[in-house]
Amino acid sequence: MISRIGLLCLAACGWLAALGCADAPRLRGVVLLTRWQVEEPAAFVDVYALPARNEIDRELAELCANDSLLNAIGALEVPIAPVRVRGDGIELDASLVSAPSRERPDRAAAAELTPWARRDVYVAFRARMDSLLRRRAVASARTDEAGRYQMQMARGDSIELFAFSVFNDRGSLLIWRDRVPGDGTHDLPRPRRHMTHVYCGEP
Repeated sequence: MISRIGLLCLAACGWLAALGCADAPRLRGVVLLTRWQVEEPAAFVDVYALPARNEIDRELAELCANDSLLNAIGALEVPIAPVRVRGDGIELDASLVSAPSRERPDRAAAAELTPWARRDVYVAFRARMDSLLRRRAVASARTDEAGRYQMQMARGDSIELFAFSVFNDRGSLLIWRDRVPGDGTHDLPRPRRHMTHVYCGEP
């Protein structure tokens, strides 16, 4: 015969087991892009779940401002398409303007840089951008060949989905962003911004 204490222990163990087996919120969706007027999956793109209210734009701006090579060759971002991010009562609509003008770059340094060295500057910046996003993300995933992603979330709070990918061999950059609940299915149907080489956040 099981004592009262034994029954309480069994009940507690069962509750803990049920808690451990409870499914964490799951976030999934498809990331898409349009090439030559044809919609296609954005394969092997990293998708980051950031806190809904974050400082990523300020941090990206600082990353650009502190990159001496980008500044030396005058390679700060030039927007090609506008961005709109909605959620939590916030709507961000950036116009098609270049980043704020800064001091003129060193033209001699820019002239000395070979095309492949210039490409390496962009690649190094995007690696720093990726590192920053990974440090700030609460979860992340990579899309498969069909553009699908899936990630486990600790909680179902609202988040900002953020993804970026190099678009072509010339190095232009696609940016996806959206604020969504931290569970369920959330597609990123089209990039919010098409940049030239680098992305310094939203003004």
